[in-house]
Amino acid sequence: YVWSDNSIASNLVVTEGGAYSVVVTDNTNSCTASATVSVVKDVDTPEIGIVGNETLDCTTTEIVLSVTSDKVVTYAWSTGNTESTIIVNNTVADGSVYSVEITDTANGCKVNTSVNVTVDITNPTVTIPSVGQIDCATTERTLVANTIADHAVLYLWSTTGTGSSIVVTNDGAYNVTVTDDTNGCTSSASVSVVKDVVNPTVTIPSVGQIDCANANRTLVANTNAAHAVSYVWSDNSIASNLVVTEGGPYSLTVTDNNNSCTASASVSVVKNEDLPSIGIEGNEVLNCNTTAIVLTVTSDKTVTYKW
Repeated sequence: YVWSDNSIASNLVVTEGGAYSVVVTDNTNSCTASATVSVVKDVDTPEIGIVGNETLDCTTTEIVLSVTSDKVVTYAWSTGNTESTIIVNNTVADGSVYSVEITDTANGCKVNTSVNVTVDITNPTVTIPSVGQIDCATTERTLVANTIADHAVLYLWSTTGTGSSIVVTNDGAYNVTVTDDTNGCTSSASVSVVKDVVNPTVTIPSVGQIDCANANRTLVANTNAAHAVSYVWSDNSIASNLVVTEGGPYSLTVTDNNNSCTASASVSVVKNEDLPSIGIEGNEVLNCNTTAIVLTVTSDKTVTYKW
């Protein structure tokens, strides 16, 4: 045997495509015969790509990774799947690698490719600091959402407000939902607001007049309140009782020390120190003829007498 590459075995191993010929010589009569064969070499690997690799987050909860190829191929994913596509959800770790081995069904050539999947499901954090009560001194409170996030955020309050803070005038529970504007992840917080605008009640019982028998009167504030109260009378005194020596109107303002709500009451005091007009009649000279006289008191008022 003599092959076209001058090898002399009966078999020829080739690694390249092309035309191969052999001449066979009969060793007895030196007669020859020839034959030729063409060998095709196809070791082209398929051109492939993976599409659909998006960032997984709280909005995009799954993606479809799909292999594209210019040939008829089979698939062997690192997940064990053998289809052209796999579904990846956002529960996988950030940076997870997905690889696939593609085999050309025509020539058996293989090629590998892979993608790194990005996962961003970091929730923002939000808190609402507690605030004081709404009362008669403070008629509104500002609730502020304190947020920590990797990106800009959107706010939605239970009042439909969309700013980072809201002003409230009523009691109740208020909550805010904060959404990361990039990955769509959310967090919520809530706070309760107390409103106390209950006014105390106060009365001042009427008192008798100031006169020559009663040089003063004590005005007493009768108060009903949920908390301790402060007193301010019209003369700026601050005790719960007021001793007065003059007639006239007296007023009192009572303030609840906890919620600053107030109530007022007033009373009028009469002062009567007018002396009665009196006289004594019957004062005559006593003598031997007039041995006794009757002295009679006259007055313009109803009086008692003490001789």
